Amino acid sequence: MDPSAYQTWWALHVRTCRDEPLSEAEHATYAAGLKELHAQEVLANDPASLRQARQAVLDLDTKCDELQARRRQLRRDMSRLEAALSQETRRHLGIED
Repeated sequence: MDPSAYQTWWALHVRTCRDEPLSEAEHATYAAGLKELHAQEVLANDPASLRQARQAVLDLDTKCDELQARRRQLRRDMSRLEAALSQETRRHLGIED
């Protein structure tokens, strides 16, 4: 699938994931693209590449956990800072109580 077709397919995929309706033509384009992408998938039968892929997933899981912890800390900091703002400033920024 060329980059332009993939970009079109991806937009349809996002809409599908959001349960947005597709026209018949859009649905046909989406289904054909999905079939093409599935046909292009090649599963490695090499234990070394499978270990490498598994380690990449574990590394990403660790990074995700770190980012989630950072997000929680930033939310706590944001709440603390927002609490110190005057009512007028909070109202101007659209911060709800």
